[in-house]
Amino acid sequence: MQELTAAVEKAIRDGADRERIEALIEPLEAAHGRLVQQLGAAFPADTPGAETEPAVDPAKASEVIGQMTKLLAADDSEAERYLEEERALLRGALGTGPFAAFEKALRQYDFQLALAVLRDSARLM
Repeated sequence: MQELTAAVEKAIRDGADRERIEALIEPLEAAHGRLVQQLGAAFPADTPGAETEPAVDPAKASEVIGQMTKLLAADDSEAERYLEEERALLRGALGTGPFAAFEKALRQYDFQLALAVLRDSARLM
């Protein structure tokens, strides 16, 4: 694929006509399609054991976020234990990206940042 891409790039740099460039792109597209298929087969989207965000009970999420907010606001290290207890619910409620930022801040004992991430993410719920 690298050679095919280089040939297309060279043709464009050299000012080749549209027909020539399109002729070079066709085998590149075919190679790209094969690569995507092979990757899809090697890494299927529905891999057993892949982490997915669980369905979240809004009332329970509100309760857990409220308790976590209290712990973080008090700079209480118990927040780390509580995270372990409620990990799945918090990940589902916050979303994968915000949860990762929240967890990282909490693990680094940056409770103020963890609290800010929690509040920002909870506002979006």
